[in-house]
Amino acid sequence: MTIKTVLVPLDGSELAERTLGTAADLAAKLSASLVLVTILGKTEAGRAGPGPSAASGRARGDAAQAGESPEAAARRYLEGRAAQLTISGTVRSLVRFGDAATAIVEAAAAEAADMIAMTTRGRSGLARGLLGSVTDRVIQISQAPVLVMRPETAAPSGQTARPFSHVVVPLDGSQRAELALPLAGEMARAYGARLDLVRVVSLLQVGYAAELYVPVAGYDPYSREELEKDAAEYLERVATAERGKGLTVDCHVSYGNPRAQVVEIVSAMPDSLIALTTRGHTGATRWVLGSTADGLIRTAPVPTLVVRG
Repeated sequence: MTIKTVLVPLDGSELAERTLGTAADLAAKLSASLVLVTILGKTEAGRAGPGPSAASGRARGDAAQAGESPEAAARRYLEGRAAQLTISGTVRSLVRFGDAATAIVEAAAAEAADMIAMTTRGRSGLARGLLGSVTDRVIQISQAPVLVMRPETAAPSGQTARPFSHVVVPLDGSQRAELALPLAGEMARAYGARLDLVRVVSLLQVGYAAELYVPVAGYDPYSREELEKDAAEYLERVATAERGKGLTVDCHVSYGNPRAQVVEIVSAMPDSLIALTTRGHTGATRWVLGSTADGLIRTAPVPTLVVRG
């Protein structure tokens, strides 16, 4: 796939704006355009008066001008942030109304955005504006990939983003998990990065159902060595295909808890990006999907690119 348009939701907070530096750097490397969007409540649509409501005034960040409507204040805020960015592609501003997560996803669809880049809640638990639950909801309903950055993993506008030198793709052997590979490969090419394929194995994968932990009838356990050998052979087959596309690929087999093992791997590669598939509407329960993806988004010390399954 080709990333031509990246949508960046902003709510006026410094935390949400920490997406801008990374998003601008990505757009520059991909020759993509940016769309900056902010969401107002439906009650603020068309309202005129001395300025935005107290809530939206805090969200916009900048002081409202006399007689300025919430929509005008929001547009002025976005245009100010857009003026700070220097990329070869265009930077557009967009104000939408309604439920934040729904409006973000609808804006991405209307703008034909190929990616949404946004900040989620950091370790402090701060839950302002677009942070936290809204990001979770966007990931759940967006058809476009979502680049998720905790505040400490993103570069704010005006700061040089650290380039990704590794794109880490956790795989579980399923075709669904492999859906992250095309976009991961594009990101690796854009940054001149290595593609790192990871498969984490555990005897629980063989002995128990993935989510319910109910013993499987007739379970004949593999040894750890056999599991790791199978995983290495699988990763090498995938790596061979990706190398055929001109990518530099490394393989990593690990044993234990998937989330913990991936976090350990990326912690040794601080300039990395995780690209993975999350659960789709089918409710598939392979380990890369669902809870593991959620755990990585919340705890990994690097940004996470979530591709819908």
